[in-house]
Amino acid sequence: MRKVSKRVSNKVTTDKKDKPFKASGGHNRPKYDWGAIERDYVRGYDDETGHHYPTQRELSEKYGPSPARIGTKAKKEQWLLRREQFVNKVRARTTDKMVEEISEDSCDFNLKVFQAATTGVLRIQELLDQVADPRAINSLMSALQSAQRTAAATLGDTPDNGHVDIHVSLEDDNQ
Repeated sequence: MRKVSKRVSNKVTTDKKDKPFKASGGHNRPKYDWGAIERDYVRGYDDETGHHYPTQRELSEKYGPSPARIGTKAKKEQWLLRREQFVNKVRARTTDKMVEEISEDSCDFNLKVFQAATTGVLRIQELLDQVADPRAINSLMSALQSAQRTAAATLGDTPDNGHVDIHVSLEDDNQ
């Protein structure tokens, strides 16, 4: 038999098991913080092990209603579906943030590569003016082609076949 403390209209009091109930209208029906129970069930919470989604038993121990009652309410109000939607939303936001950070890092990297390729092209141009050996010129042109491909790739501009054609004539223009 349950021993009930004095009823006071619209005030929450406790029974001998120290369980909360609303003492109004003659009903000794327990009143629980269903908003907090639902929030913990749907969104979980952080604890010493990381983010945690509590079981119905854990919620029962924390808030008072039986695991079965929590399960019934959760099923009726589709808390599990809402948890999945919440998890997907958090995951999508996390992914978006990671993509944004990676994109910024990629842009910084591509800028550095582009600047290095540009510097390389300028240096190769200087060397071409100084070299007369056809093999050395061929080697420099190969390096120039590689620098050009690299610079173009950092700008997102690559031909379908992945090759950049550079045509050089070793003949003197004055002849």
